Amino acid sequence: MGRVCIIYSFDRQKREMRMLTTMEALINDARELFGYGEDENLSVFLESKGARVSTEEIFRAITEETTGTIELMILSQTRGECWSPVKVPSTLTSPSTQTISINQSQNFQIGDTGA
Repeated sequence: MGRVCIIYSFDRQKREMRMLTTMEALINDARELFGYGEDENLSVFLESKGARVSTEEIFRAITEETTGTIELMILSQTRGECWSPVKVPSTLTSPSTQTISINQSQNFQIGDTGA
């Protein structure tokens, strides 16, 4: 195959580029890169879609039919890791967060925290 891919840890904090050969070789690389033990049950997922790559046949089809860099995520079923979408910025973390404060006189104030 010889295609380049990026493999991500389950939390997307670690990522490495690797050459794709087989799904088994990819899983072995992930064991070394992300510190998974030999006895851990690992699975391969499409990083952006969350779809599990369950067989070598599907793995080969992905590598043959995908243009550009393939992005995969390795998850440990043993550790209970699961795929989740990339975090979407929350309005709760934006600088213009609106707050409601209630004082003892039951007056309500709605406004910018000035953060």
